Amino acid sequence: MQESAMITIQNNTAKPITQVMVRNIASEVLTYDQKHYKGNKNKTTTIKQITANQQKLAYEFKGDESNILVDLPTSLTPGASTQINVEVQTDVPWRKDRFGYQAIAGGKIYNLSFCFPYLSDYRNGKWNYHPYNDEG
Repeated sequence: MQESAMITIQNNTAKPITQVMVRNIASEVLTYDQKHYKGNKNKTTTIKQITANQQKLAYEFKGDESNILVDLPTSLTPGASTQINVEVQTDVPWRKDRFGYQAIAGGKIYNLSFCFPYLSDYRNGKWNYHPYNDEG
């Protein structure tokens, strides 16, 4: 499944922001599944590109591929807002859970709650890194 998530960012701090943290929880779900679900060994998620106003942005993974530190094209001053677009391709695993699909009545039902990238929380002057944990 290829998707695009448009994320609006507003700087509610007192300082300029030059980077943001985007979370791609699908990465950690699929890593977990590769270890624990036989049918999901080859499932992956890939960031195709991250852009702002059609300009490609530089980014790097921090800690694991679910934490993506993105360089903004210009410093975001206090009170200002901007948008970034995250294009990602993600396999959907067989899993009866919040992110996956399952067979029901001769068809399939898809649960896609963890497949979309989102902006991390910014708390106490830093981006919130939190590893995915299947137990919650």
